[in-house]
This record gives sequence, C-alpha cells and structure tokens, in this order.
Amino acid sequence: MQITPGTRLGPYEMTARIGAGGMGEVWRARDSRLERDVAIKVLPAEFAQDAQFRLRFDREAKTISQFNHPHICSLYDVGDGYLVMELLDGESLADRLPRGALPVEQVLRLGIQIAGALEQAHRRGIVHRDLKPGNVVITKAGAKLLDFGLAKGAPLSSSSGVSIVTGSTPGGAQGETEHKPLTAEGTIVGTFQYMAPEQLEGREADVRSDLFALGALLYEMATGRRAFEGKSRASLIASILDREPPPISEVQPLTPAALENVIRKCLAKDPDERWQSAHDVKLQLQWIAEKPEAAAVGASARHRRLPIVAAGLLALLAGLAIGGGGWLWQRRHSVGGVTRFSIPIATTGQLSMWGGGGVAVSPDGRTIVWAGGVPPAVQLYMRRLETDETVAVEGTSQASRPFFSPDGQWIAFSSADTLKKVPQAGGAAQVIVKVDGIFLGATWLEDSSIVYGTTSGIYRLAPDGRAAENLLKLTGNPGFFVGQLGYRSPFALPGSKAVLFESNNSGSPKIGLFTLADRKWREIGDGSSPHYVDRLGALLFIRNGTLFAARLDLKKATLTGPAVPLVEAVTVVPPFFVADLGISRSGVVAYSRGNLTAPPRTLVSVDKTGNALPIVSLIRGFEDPRISPDGKRIAVTIRSTVDTDVWLIDIARGIPTRATFDRGEDETPIWTPDGRRITFSAERGENASGGTAGLAPSLNIGATRARGVDRSLVWQSFDGSDHEQALVSTGHGHCGSWSPDGKTLAYTDYRADFGGAIVTWSAMDKQKRPFLDTPFSTRAPAFSRDGKWIAYTSNESGRDEVYVRPFPEPGAVVQISSEGGGEASWSPRGDELFFRNGAKMMAAHRASGAGFAIDRMQLLFSGDFVASRRGEAAYDVMPDGAHFLMVKQEQDPSLQRLNVVTDWFSEVEAKLRAAER
Repeated sequence: MQITPGTRLGPYEMTARIGAGGMGEVWRARDSRLERDVAIKVLPAEFAQDAQFRLRFDREAKTISQFNHPHICSLYDVGDGYLVMELLDGESLADRLPRGALPVEQVLRLGIQIAGALEQAHRRGIVHRDLKPGNVVITKAGAKLLDFGLAKGAPLSSSSGVSIVTGSTPGGAQGETEHKPLTAEGTIVGTFQYMAPEQLEGREADVRSDLFALGALLYEMATGRRAFEGKSRASLIASILDREPPPISEVQPLTPAALENVIRKCLAKDPDERWQSAHDVKLQLQWIAEKPEAAAVGASARHRRLPIVAAGLLALLAGLAIGGGGWLWQRRHSVGGVTRFSIPIATTGQLSMWGGGGVAVSPDGRTIVWAGGVPPAVQLYMRRLETDETVAVEGTSQASRPFFSPDGQWIAFSSADTLKKVPQAGGAAQVIVKVDGIFLGATWLEDSSIVYGTTSGIYRLAPDGRAAENLLKLTGNPGFFVGQLGYRSPFALPGSKAVLFESNNSGSPKIGLFTLADRKWREIGDGSSPHYVDRLGALLFIRNGTLFAARLDLKKATLTGPAVPLVEAVTVVPPFFVADLGISRSGVVAYSRGNLTAPPRTLVSVDKTGNALPIVSLIRGFEDPRISPDGKRIAVTIRSTVDTDVWLIDIARGIPTRATFDRGEDETPIWTPDGRRITFSAERGENASGGTAGLAPSLNIGATRARGVDRSLVWQSFDGSDHEQALVSTGHGHCGSWSPDGKTLAYTDYRADFGGAIVTWSAMDKQKRPFLDTPFSTRAPAFSRDGKWIAYTSNESGRDEVYVRPFPEPGAVVQISSEGGGEASWSPRGDELFFRNGAKMMAAHRASGAGFAIDRMQLLFSGDFVASRRGEAAYDVMPDGAHFLMVKQEQDPSLQRLNVVTDWFSEVEAKLRAAER
C-alpha cells in the first residue's frame, strides 16, 4: 500500500512524512477518535510479505509494549503492519549537538532521565544496544528514549538508518534460542561511535554495554565532541578499543570533576570496571545535581582530586553507617556534610501500594519504617540505620500509612478500618480507634492526641483514647474510594495548635492549614503530602511528582518565597496519591523515586496445583482478563493514569491491540458465547475521563454521576468489523456473564449507597429486569454452563460469600462458601464451581442428580495473584478446564529501593537562600 498524505490506517489519517529508516517510514498522523496527533511507523510494502521482517516488526512492538516510563517513547496501538506511537515535539540530540556542548545543568538533567529509562529497560531484561544521539529526543518534558530496534531479548532491525543493522543473539540468554535464525552469530550490532569494546569484538552485550554508550553520549553532551573519532571504520574501532578520549576538563574547563569521574567510569574498556547498573549512574548524577559542592570546577588535576576523594569518603561513611555500630552514626553526623545512600527492599519484595503504602522516619532520624509487600502479604518493616538488618514488625498485617509518636516510641498505622499502634522496641499491636469512613492519613500531636483525616472529615482522638471528635464534617458524596473529596496526609505543626492537610475537595490537590481551636480551614496553595520544617520555616510538598520547598508564614498561612524543586519523580502511590516520603525533625529524609502510572502486571496460565507460566511477554496494568471461547484471544482491561481501555491480545503473536478508543473508563470485558463480540462496561459523556489521576479508579460512583457521565453496557465485534453498540444504560453497571444461548446478559448495577444489585438484560426484547435486589451488596453474577443457575457474591452474612440461585426465576438459594469467598466462575463442563477466598483458589464439586448440591470442597492452590477490586472474577477458566488465566503482580523497580539522605536540611536551606537572592 502506497502511503501518502490523506491515507487512512484504521482511525488514523496520515498528514506528513517524518522520516524513514531500515525497517519502515514514520508518519505524522491524526487520531480521529481521540483527536490527537500521533507518530505511525509503517512496515514497507516490500517487507510486509516477508515472514522474517514481519516477525522482527512484531517483536519490536512487543519490546516497546513492556515499557511505561516518562522518558521512553510510548506505544499507543498496533495495527496490521504499523505501530502507533507517541508523537514527540522536540529535537533529537543528533540535531542539537552540532550547535555545541550543552550546559552542565542540562547534561545532568537529561543524563538522569536517560539513565532512568535504561534502568527500567534493564530491569525488564532488555538491553538497548543502540543508544546514540539520534535515539534521544529532547522535549519540553525532558529526554525521550526511542528505537529499541536492536534490543537484546527481542532482536530487531533498526528503524533509524543505522549503518550496521544486523543483530546478534549469542547463546546463553533464556528465551533467545528461537530468535537465532534472524541474525548472524557474533555479528556487530549498533552504531560504531557509541559501541562498547565487547560489542566491536562480537562478544555478548549486556547492560554495561549500554552504560558505555551512555558515557559516550554524556561526553558528547558535555564537550560538543565525540568521545572517539577515526578517519575510517578501522581507525574508529582502534580508538574505541585502545585509546582514552581527551579529558573533559581540557575541552570544557568548567565541567564538574565529579561528572567527569562518572563519565570516565562509564567508558572503561573492561565491563567489570564500569558502573554495574543504570541505577548506580542515575544516583551519581542525581548526587552531583543536588549537591552544590559536588559541582566544583575541575580546573586542574590537582584540584579535581579533592571532590573525588570526598565523594568516595562520603560513600564509605554511608556504607559504614548502614553496616557498622552506633558510634558510626555519630561519626557520620560529625562530618557536617550531606550523606546519601540507599536501602534495597529485597527482603520485603517492594514497597507496598496497598492502601496508599507509606514511609515514615522516626523524629530522631535513626529508624525508617515502610509498608512492604504485595497483597495479601503486606506488613510494616523497620530498619534502624545503625545496623544493616531489616526486620518485620509483628502484628502489622495489611498495614499502610505508618507514622511515629512524637517521642518515637510508638509506630501507628492503618489496618482495614482500624487505627493501631505497636511499640518500636517490639510488642503486641494495640487498637487505637475504629475509623469512620476511608482512612486518609494521621499525625501524632505533641500533646499525645491524634488528628486524622477520612472521607467523612477531620477527627481528633484525645490522649486518653476516648471516642474520636469530629472537628470538620465533610459534606457531599465522597465516592467509593478517595475520589474528589476528603482530607489527606495530615502533618502536625509545632505547638499542636494547627495541622497541615491536603484536600482535593476543589477538584485538584490543595494544601491548607486547619487550626484546632477555631476549626477553620485556610488554603495555602496547590500541592500534596505536606511537611513543615520548623528549622527552615519552610513547607515541603509534592507537585506533579516533584518535591518542592518554599518559605511559609504560619500566621498568615501564605508562602513568602519561591517554590524550589528538590527531588524529581518522587513515587506517588495511586489511587490515594500519597508520596512515598518520610522526613524527620533531625533532617533525615527517605523516599522512593519512580513513575507509577500503572501497576506492572503480567498474564499467566496457572494449573490446578498453582504452577504459573506466562502467556504473553507483556507488562501492563491488566485487570479482569477473559479468554475467548476458542482459546485464541484474551480480552482485558488495561488501566493507567491516562487511559482505561479494553484491549485484545492475540495469544499466538503476543501483541496487544486496542479495542476501545473513547474517553472514559472501558472495563470488565466478557465474550459473547459465539466468540464474535466482546461486551464491556463503557463510561461515556462530555466529562468522561479514562485516567485515574485525581479520581480513584472504578467505583467512584458519586463522583462519576456528579461529572455528568453516562455508563452503559455495550458490545462490538472483536475484529473491529462493526462499531460499538449500546445495549443497556446503567447507573454504574459492570458485566457479569452471558447465558450459554446468548439470549441473556447478567450484570451488576451498583447503587448510590455502593451496594450492588444483579440485573438481567434480554437480547430478545431489549428489556432489563431485576434478578436479585436486596439491602445487601449482591454482585458478580456468573451463569452455569447449562444456563439454569447463577452464582454470585453477597455480603448478607456480614462478609462476602458465594451463593447459587436458579434462573430464570429466583428460587431456593444454596450457600457455597462458608469461610468467605467471591469471584465465582464455572468449569467448562459445569461440574465444578471455582471461587477465591483471599489468596486461595477453591473448587466446589457439584453432586450429580436433579437440583443443585455440592458433594465436596477442595483447596486447589494458594497464590499471590491479583484479586478483584469490585467482585467480578479477576481471572478466567481456560477452555481445557485445567488451567486458569490470572493476573500476576510484578515487582515494580520504582518500589524496590529507598533513597536516604542525612543532614539534608542544610542543603535545602542553601537552595532556598540561592533562590531568594
């Protein structure tokens, strides 16, 4: 097909050709559905019928689809022979560098962003192998890394005009053997000027090869010259293998010595002598950017030695402080400088996102506590900085949002709807108070009272533990989760007379000061997660993921100076939007960095013993997967802060294709019994928004209705041959299941009080009819394979249990589970009813004969797989009846390390003063 301006590919209209490379043309196009411009990479017609090139093209899509990072170009969609990607507004480094060296501040900022992008790729097991100026675009939002055409693990031909485009796949890496026919063993992969020595010698490339290229890139950005030059390929290769580039300080005398040291180590000939991870490089660059003395001018070799030695000494002290005795803590502080180090969260897997997660530092700065793990295995963990040991805090199951008492002796936390406390020295957890509404954070005042926020308002619990007093009642509908309303993340001000809160009641996060005596709220400004540092007279807060500081006049509740950025990309945990940030009175700060736009999840096939195998090599925010009747495709919700849409995945090819494009949340897809259509819940209306930023995902019923959004159950053909068609309008409906004959759709309609009722819709007369509407929450209907029964979940007993009733008319009910249960689903033969009880997968075996009875119950397996947020099954039964399609929560690299800084306030004060000059 000849592409020209005006050509349409699905909903995309080509408007202008951007460029071309070895694997296709790149066009600017207009997405007619979402009304946005995109970039489309089109496989050339002469390659479209070539199985080898087609396979490479598909593998490039798979590689890009694994990423969800602010500094990696995003993949939006996949079509027949084309990829739809983010359109980047900016210029490439290749176009910028001919104008000369970049300012040091820009080198550091872009270097941090590129290293962060590489860090995520490496954690996903992907080596870029072709990092160069042409593959980095500078946009207003910063650097964007693109073109993973030569990525190891998915060896593809480059699309960027690379002079050497064949890829190698040396043996030894798991899963690569099948790719070897596409490349020649031992061939050179990449672009000469930025290739590591081991690549030029035809040896296996690993993450350290990318770090060599990063060093060459940083060198060129800092000097305006390439690190290695040659008049021919042979002389260029010799330069890379045998020579060192000229010292940066000789080319640019004002370059910080610490930056030159980082680049030199990246460019070491021996991979073992380089930095060993992109994370290490990123931390070093951040240290240089954040520490003024690290940017000392390297005017001579003699003057350069001192900062490097000092940096090494500080690193040594940091290491000793973690592993040594208590005297080292005093020793470290006596140095008088800022010390940085990190704590790996390997023991706990990762920082928790459950209930908002949370990190806290004791007032004296000696102890850090965090919520760690993945549900249901979530609890608090503690690290005393005098030791190198992380310990679990007993009695803190399902804990979130920890905070310390003013004397540091107690650690308080939320668990379910209860506020509890546990001694830091060890002991049993104690109940403080039952919380009215959804808990949104608490702070311990100097007088030993506790102030906390919920979706019901602001409360104060007296020191004697009497019933909590409602200081400020919240009016309006708070929604099911945090939604638009609520008072979050309180911070007690000195003197216990006022508390800082974050409020989202106006539709965007605002920080305000709440005085306890007169119960008045005074708004300060935009931001979230407030902290006040009395020593600095400054407010610390999060805005768009960046930690800022600004002077604050407490009497006037106004900021009196500029907001100074301190740390970029602090991890903010959705849907509660709480920063993983703890700050002590002594000047110790602990935080994590990363972009949590969507939970990293994979789709797996699990047998009845609990063994799990990946179905496709994709990592996305998967929810509620459903397998097609023929077992060839998966319909699944993919959620992020930008979109919530239904996608289809061809299992054989492993490539996701977007099925819905409209604004709003499209979710809970199910297949019609004939496998021709997918049915799903669709949010429509002029105010609909598919992202979860500012709104908690799903069941935010009150907020959804307040925005004037309509929700319907709709269907469309899976192959896009017909358009979306609304079946039935609902208040807040979610798909349950189709009857086997395809004549009846059973679904849950959630009420304004957040309870659920089961409703059916007839495909014959197009009418909806109540099936089961009780004062309780009844939801998640599932038709039996003969269509005579509906299994569902209800909390009529006081907790969720699974029940079965006859269809079409309700009759005698049979309770299936007895110790809690939900997410019911039938086996293909109808002889088993599966359900989940927490992490347990249960099977209820149906007795033969008339009526419905269970003759035995069986525990199949217990596994840490994603559970439903509403009640609909978060899994599906495979057509063979012996396997389950489930969602597995992956460890997020953003949540696997805590960054710690000591004596931090001196550095913040210096930055505030510099901004105030």
